[in-house]
Amino acid sequence: MKSLLLSSVAVFAAFLFFNALAFAQSNEPPSGQFGLGLFTGSAVGGISGTYAVSRNMQVGTAFTLGITSVGGGSATTFGLAPFFRYLFDAPISPYVQGGFSIASTPELNTTFSLAFGGGLAYYFNRTFGVEMSLDVLDIAFTNPSAVTFGWEYTSAGVVWFFGS
Repeated sequence: MKSLLLSSVAVFAAFLFFNALAFAQSNEPPSGQFGLGLFTGSAVGGISGTYAVSRNMQVGTAFTLGITSVGGGSATTFGLAPFFRYLFDAPISPYVQGGFSIASTPELNTTFSLAFGGGLAYYFNRTFGVEMSLDVLDIAFTNPSAVTFGWEYTSAGVVWFFGS
């Protein structure tokens, strides 16, 4: 059921995003507003809280949940991932993003990592938008430590902003 819900969110976000590409008339990034989002990705899905400092700067955090089942065993991962995002002015806004994440499993395995990447965002108006992102560098501090470079983590989602 969770996979169906997350897949539906991804398909809906992709539909809206590519519809925006085809019919883009204006891109209105929010400014001075708080937003809530729902996303799904290659590793986990979750919710996000974002504050649009200006049309070009956003800060926020993602709360993630990952459930993996392999060979009769399962693992649940919870995560917290604060981020900073800079959006460039364009009909569809490309952005660069950096942040860190803390993920933990009930077995008390905790991972701390730094991630850098970017993506594309389109805001239909100042309250609703779609986002697609890609982390290209992930530095994980685990035992053993790992550095991943490449098309590592992708996500797509929708976000609703509130306020003026």
